[in-house]
Amino acid sequence: GFIGASDNPMISGVVVSDTAGKTYLARAVGPSLGAFGVPGTVAQPVLRILDEKGREIARNSGWESGPDANDIPDFAKQVGAFPLAKGSKDAALVATLDPGVYMLRIGSNTARGGRVLVEVYEVP
Repeated sequence: GFIGASDNPMISGVVVSDTAGKTYLARAVGPSLGAFGVPGTVAQPVLRILDEKGREIARNSGWESGPDANDIPDFAKQVGAFPLAKGSKDAALVATLDPGVYMLRIGSNTARGGRVLVEVYEVP
């Protein structure tokens, strides 16, 4: 999809319907899309997960800077996702979500928008 600057985000959603929580890998990929020939990508996406009451439960704007940075490449491989480029400012995080409705809010950490790919994978 395409997002504008930080005040014009992309919104996506996830519904967890199991009786127990599930662990997910969520990614907002911008810079790494360049390797696939995608022009005009978001330079530094910001990925936020909000619960059904609008409370932020997770945030990332640089996959290598988050607390799950060491796990993200392994989880990506397990679910069949392409690897994110080292040093890229793509956003990714691992979150365990209880049953409920969640919103993924993807924005830009810069004044410039662009193309971004949003992915959510259940981690086995």
